[in-house]
Amino acid sequence: MTDFIPIEFQKAFEKTRQTAVTIQAHYTENPSRLSSQFGGKPYWQKGVAIPLDGDSQPLALLAQINFAELPATEKPIKDLPQNGILQFFIPKNADNYGADLDQFGSCGQLFTQWWENPSEDKLCPWDSEPNEEDLVPVFGSHVLQFKYKDDYADINTIECANALNANPFEVLEDVALNEKEESAFYHAITHFTQSSGHKLLGYPHFIGEEPREDDEYRLLLQIDTDLSDDNDIIWGEEGIAQLFIRHEDLIARNFEKTYFYWDC
Repeated sequence: MTDFIPIEFQKAFEKTRQTAVTIQAHYTENPSRLSSQFGGKPYWQKGVAIPLDGDSQPLALLAQINFAELPATEKPIKDLPQNGILQFFIPKNADNYGADLDQFGSCGQLFTQWWENPSEDKLCPWDSEPNEEDLVPVFGSHVLQFKYKDDYADINTIECANALNANPFEVLEDVALNEKEESAFYHAITHFTQSSGHKLLGYPHFIGEEPREDDEYRLLLQIDTDLSDDNDIIWGEEGIAQLFIRHEDLIARNFEKTYFYWDC
Protein backbone atom coordinates (compact mmCIF):
# COMPACT_ATOMS: atom_id res chain seq x y z
CA MET A 1 0.00 0.00 0.00
CA THR A 2 1.40 3.40 -0.96
CA ASP A 3 2.94 5.44 1.86
CA PHE A 4 1.24 8.55 0.50
CA ILE A 5 -2.16 7.36 1.75
CA PRO A 6 -2.84 8.63 5.30
CA ILE A 7 -2.53 5.92 7.94
CA GLU A 8 -6.20 6.38 8.91
CA PHE A 9 -7.24 5.29 5.43
CA GLN A 10 -4.68 2.50 5.23
CA LYS A 11 -6.22 0.95 8.35
CA ALA A 12 -9.74 1.47 7.00
CA PHE A 13 -8.89 -0.17 3.68
CA GLU A 14 -7.54 -3.26 5.43
CA LYS A 15 -10.83 -3.54 7.32
CA THR A 16 -12.81 -3.45 4.07
CA ARG A 17 -10.65 -5.78 1.98
CA GLN A 18 -12.66 -8.53 0.32
CA THR A 19 -12.45 -10.70 -2.78
CA ALA A 20 -14.19 -9.43 -5.89
CA VAL A 21 -14.46 -10.88 -9.39
CA THR A 22 -13.29 -8.45 -12.04
CA ILE A 23 -14.88 -8.76 -15.47
CA GLN A 24 -13.46 -8.14 -18.91
CA ALA A 25 -16.09 -7.74 -21.65
CA HIS A 26 -15.38 -8.53 -25.32
CA TYR A 27 -17.78 -7.81 -28.16
CA THR A 28 -18.56 -11.18 -29.77
CA GLU A 29 -20.97 -12.05 -32.56
CA ASN A 30 -23.23 -15.03 -31.94
CA PRO A 31 -21.73 -16.42 -28.73
CA SER A 32 -23.11 -19.51 -27.02
CA ARG A 33 -26.49 -18.78 -25.47
CA LEU A 34 -25.15 -20.21 -22.20
CA SER A 35 -22.15 -17.85 -22.11
CA SER A 36 -21.76 -15.10 -19.55
CA GLN A 37 -22.41 -11.88 -21.43
CA PHE A 38 -23.61 -8.30 -21.38
CA GLY A 39 -26.32 -7.76 -23.98
CA GLY A 40 -27.09 -10.18 -26.81
CA LYS A 41 -29.50 -13.12 -26.88
CA PRO A 42 -30.07 -14.77 -23.51
CA TYR A 43 -30.38 -18.35 -22.44
CA TRP A 44 -34.09 -19.14 -22.09
CA GLN A 45 -35.92 -22.38 -21.46
CA LYS A 46 -38.74 -24.01 -23.36
CA GLY A 47 -42.14 -23.68 -21.77
CA VAL A 48 -41.30 -20.51 -19.82
CA ALA A 49 -43.00 -17.25 -20.86
CA ILE A 50 -40.60 -14.67 -22.29
CA PRO A 51 -40.60 -11.45 -20.19
CA LEU A 52 -42.33 -8.56 -21.94
CA ASP A 53 -42.50 -4.81 -21.41
CA GLY A 54 -45.67 -2.69 -21.23
CA ASP A 55 -45.92 -2.72 -25.04
CA SER A 56 -45.75 -6.53 -25.15
CA GLN A 57 -42.21 -6.43 -26.53
CA PRO A 58 -39.48 -8.76 -25.21
CA LEU A 59 -37.19 -7.16 -22.64
CA ALA A 60 -33.53 -6.59 -23.48
CA LEU A 61 -30.83 -8.65 -21.81
CA LEU A 62 -28.61 -6.44 -19.66
CA ALA A 63 -26.40 -9.12 -18.12
CA GLN A 64 -26.14 -12.89 -17.97
CA ILE A 65 -23.75 -14.56 -15.52
CA ASN A 66 -23.05 -18.28 -15.83
CA PHE A 67 -21.45 -19.03 -12.48
CA ALA A 68 -19.95 -22.27 -13.77
CA GLU A 69 -17.59 -20.09 -15.85
CA LEU A 70 -15.96 -18.42 -12.83
CA PRO A 71 -12.32 -19.56 -12.46
CA ALA A 72 -11.66 -22.54 -10.25
CA THR A 73 -10.09 -21.63 -6.93
CA GLU A 74 -9.15 -23.44 -3.72
CA LYS A 75 -11.36 -21.02 -1.77
CA PRO A 76 -14.51 -20.25 -3.77
CA ILE A 77 -16.42 -17.13 -2.74
CA LYS A 78 -18.94 -18.76 -0.44
CA ASP A 79 -21.71 -16.23 -1.10
CA LEU A 80 -21.82 -16.84 -4.86
CA PRO A 81 -23.45 -19.86 -6.51
CA GLN A 82 -21.09 -22.47 -7.95
CA ASN A 83 -23.43 -23.15 -10.89
CA GLY A 84 -26.53 -21.70 -12.49
CA ILE A 85 -27.27 -18.69 -14.68
CA LEU A 86 -28.39 -15.31 -13.35
CA GLN A 87 -29.96 -12.82 -15.76
CA PHE A 88 -31.04 -9.19 -15.61
CA PHE A 89 -33.37 -7.67 -18.21
CA ILE A 90 -34.55 -4.10 -18.81
CA PRO A 91 -37.11 -2.45 -21.14
CA LYS A 92 -35.77 -1.34 -24.51
CA ASN A 93 -37.15 2.17 -24.22
CA ALA A 94 -37.73 3.46 -20.70
CA ASP A 95 -36.67 6.53 -18.77
CA ASN A 96 -33.36 5.91 -16.97
CA TYR A 97 -33.19 2.44 -18.57
CA GLY A 98 -35.99 1.36 -16.25
CA ALA A 99 -34.25 2.35 -12.99
CA ASP A 100 -36.18 4.27 -10.33
CA LEU A 101 -33.30 6.50 -9.28
CA ASP A 102 -35.31 8.41 -6.69
CA GLN A 103 -36.39 5.34 -4.72
CA PHE A 104 -33.74 3.75 -2.53
CA GLY A 105 -33.83 -0.06 -2.76
CA SER A 106 -36.05 -0.16 -5.85
CA CYS A 107 -35.52 -2.57 -8.73
CA GLY A 108 -37.51 -0.24 -10.98
CA GLN A 109 -38.44 -2.12 -14.16
CA LEU A 110 -35.52 -4.51 -13.85
CA PHE A 111 -36.55 -8.14 -14.43
CA THR A 112 -34.47 -10.90 -12.86
CA GLN A 113 -34.33 -14.57 -13.82
CA TRP A 114 -32.43 -17.37 -12.05
CA TRP A 115 -31.84 -20.73 -13.74
CA GLU A 116 -30.52 -23.27 -11.26
CA ASN A 117 -29.88 -26.06 -13.78
CA PRO A 118 -29.39 -24.63 -17.29
CA SER A 119 -28.62 -26.93 -20.19
CA GLU A 120 -28.37 -26.73 -23.97
CA ASP A 121 -31.25 -29.18 -24.56
CA LYS A 122 -33.70 -26.90 -22.71
CA LEU A 123 -33.05 -23.89 -24.98
CA CYS A 124 -35.85 -22.16 -26.83
CA PRO A 125 -35.51 -19.53 -29.61
CA TRP A 126 -35.05 -15.85 -28.73
CA ASP A 127 -35.31 -13.69 -31.82
CA SER A 128 -35.46 -10.18 -30.37
CA GLU A 129 -32.44 -7.90 -29.78
CA PRO A 130 -32.23 -4.12 -29.37
CA ASN A 131 -31.64 -2.08 -32.51
CA GLU A 132 -29.82 1.24 -32.84
CA GLU A 133 -33.05 3.19 -32.24
CA ASP A 134 -33.69 1.58 -28.84
CA LEU A 135 -32.71 3.28 -25.60
CA VAL A 136 -30.50 0.67 -23.94
CA PRO A 137 -26.98 0.88 -22.46
CA VAL A 138 -25.65 -2.26 -24.20
CA PHE A 139 -25.70 -3.02 -27.92
CA GLY A 140 -24.61 -6.43 -29.16
CA SER A 141 -23.19 -9.40 -27.28
CA HIS A 142 -20.18 -8.95 -25.00
CA VAL A 143 -18.75 -12.22 -23.71
CA LEU A 144 -17.27 -12.03 -20.20
CA GLN A 145 -14.01 -13.24 -18.69
CA PHE A 146 -13.47 -13.36 -14.92
CA LYS A 147 -10.54 -12.88 -12.56
CA TYR A 148 -10.32 -12.65 -8.76
CA LYS A 149 -8.83 -9.61 -7.01
CA ASP A 150 -8.70 -7.89 -3.63
CA ASP A 151 -11.15 -5.01 -3.50
CA TYR A 152 -11.31 -2.02 -1.13
CA ALA A 153 -14.11 0.41 -0.30
CA ASP A 154 -13.78 3.71 -2.15
CA ILE A 155 -13.67 6.97 -0.20
CA ASN A 156 -17.27 7.98 -0.98
CA THR A 157 -18.92 4.72 0.11
CA ILE A 158 -20.79 3.85 3.29
CA GLU A 159 -18.39 0.98 3.88
CA CYS A 160 -15.40 3.34 4.00
CA ALA A 161 -17.23 5.66 6.41
CA ASN A 162 -18.07 2.70 8.64
CA ALA A 163 -14.47 1.49 8.63
CA LEU A 164 -13.27 4.97 9.62
CA ASN A 165 -16.19 5.49 11.99
CA ALA A 166 -16.32 9.02 10.55
CA ASN A 167 -17.07 10.98 7.40
CA PRO A 168 -14.12 10.13 5.07
CA PHE A 169 -13.98 13.61 3.58
CA GLU A 170 -13.84 15.23 7.01
CA VAL A 171 -11.00 12.87 7.98
CA LEU A 172 -9.19 13.74 4.77
CA GLU A 173 -9.57 17.45 5.47
CA ASP A 174 -8.27 17.00 9.04
CA VAL A 175 -5.12 15.06 8.09
CA ALA A 176 -4.12 17.28 5.16
CA LEU A 177 -1.98 20.36 5.78
CA ASN A 178 -3.47 22.27 2.86
CA GLU A 179 -5.73 21.93 -0.18
CA LYS A 180 -2.86 20.76 -2.39
CA GLU A 181 -2.01 17.93 -0.01
CA GLU A 182 -5.70 17.06 0.40
CA SER A 183 -6.02 16.75 -3.37
CA ALA A 184 -2.88 14.60 -3.54
CA PHE A 185 -4.19 12.31 -0.78
CA TYR A 186 -7.54 12.00 -2.55
CA HIS A 187 -5.96 11.01 -5.88
CA ALA A 188 -3.68 8.50 -4.15
CA ILE A 189 -6.67 6.93 -2.40
CA THR A 190 -8.82 6.67 -5.52
CA HIS A 191 -5.88 5.30 -7.52
CA PHE A 192 -5.36 2.62 -4.87
CA THR A 193 -8.99 1.54 -4.60
CA GLN A 194 -9.58 1.51 -8.40
CA SER A 195 -13.23 0.77 -7.81
CA SER A 196 -14.48 1.42 -11.35
CA GLY A 197 -14.89 -1.26 -14.03
CA HIS A 198 -17.10 -4.31 -14.38
CA LYS A 199 -17.16 -6.70 -11.42
CA LEU A 200 -19.06 -9.09 -9.21
CA LEU A 201 -19.08 -8.28 -5.48
CA GLY A 202 -16.47 -5.95 -4.00
CA TYR A 203 -17.33 -2.28 -3.67
CA PRO A 204 -19.12 0.19 -5.94
CA HIS A 205 -17.71 3.17 -7.76
CA PHE A 206 -19.94 6.24 -7.68
CA ILE A 207 -19.51 9.23 -9.96
CA GLY A 208 -21.85 11.24 -7.77
CA GLU A 209 -22.91 10.77 -4.18
CA GLU A 210 -23.48 7.49 -2.36
CA PRO A 211 -27.17 6.61 -3.00
CA ARG A 212 -27.53 3.99 -0.25
CA GLU A 213 -28.96 4.99 3.10
CA ASP A 214 -27.11 2.17 4.89
CA ASP A 215 -24.82 -0.77 4.14
CA GLU A 216 -27.65 -3.33 4.13
CA TYR A 217 -27.34 -3.52 0.34
CA ARG A 218 -23.98 -4.82 -0.93
CA LEU A 219 -22.70 -4.73 -4.49
CA LEU A 220 -23.70 -7.75 -6.54
CA LEU A 221 -22.77 -6.60 -10.05
CA GLN A 222 -21.25 -3.42 -11.47
CA ILE A 223 -21.39 -2.60 -15.19
CA ASP A 224 -19.27 0.33 -16.32
CA THR A 225 -19.26 2.30 -19.55
CA ASP A 226 -16.96 0.35 -21.89
CA LEU A 227 -16.13 1.55 -25.39
CA SER A 228 -12.79 -0.25 -25.68
CA ASP A 229 -12.09 -2.02 -28.97
CA ASP A 230 -15.50 -2.93 -30.46
CA ASN A 231 -17.40 -2.79 -27.16
CA ASP A 232 -20.62 -0.77 -27.09
CA ILE A 233 -21.63 -0.23 -23.46
CA ILE A 234 -22.50 3.28 -22.31
CA TRP A 235 -24.66 4.59 -19.47
CA GLY A 236 -25.91 8.09 -20.32
CA GLU A 237 -22.86 10.33 -20.61
CA GLU A 238 -20.31 7.61 -19.79
CA GLY A 239 -21.78 6.63 -16.44
CA ILE A 240 -21.74 3.42 -14.40
CA ALA A 241 -24.43 1.07 -13.06
CA GLN A 242 -24.74 -1.09 -9.97
CA LEU A 243 -27.00 -3.93 -8.92
CA PHE A 244 -27.13 -4.25 -5.12
CA ILE A 245 -28.56 -7.02 -2.98
CA ARG A 246 -29.06 -7.75 0.71
CA HIS A 247 -26.71 -10.42 2.04
CA GLU A 248 -29.56 -12.67 3.17
CA ASP A 249 -31.20 -12.43 -0.27
CA LEU A 250 -27.94 -13.36 -1.98
CA ILE A 251 -27.55 -16.42 0.23
CA ALA A 252 -31.18 -17.42 -0.38
CA ARG A 253 -30.86 -16.69 -4.15
CA ASN A 254 -33.68 -14.14 -3.93
CA PHE A 255 -32.28 -12.17 -6.84
CA GLU A 256 -35.59 -10.52 -7.67
CA LYS A 257 -34.99 -8.20 -4.71
CA THR A 258 -32.05 -6.52 -6.44
CA TYR A 259 -31.63 -2.73 -6.13
CA PHE A 260 -30.89 -1.16 -9.57
CA TYR A 261 -28.98 2.14 -9.69
CA TRP A 262 -26.78 4.06 -12.11
CA ASP A 263 -25.35 7.56 -12.42
CA CYS A 264 -23.11 9.60 -14.69
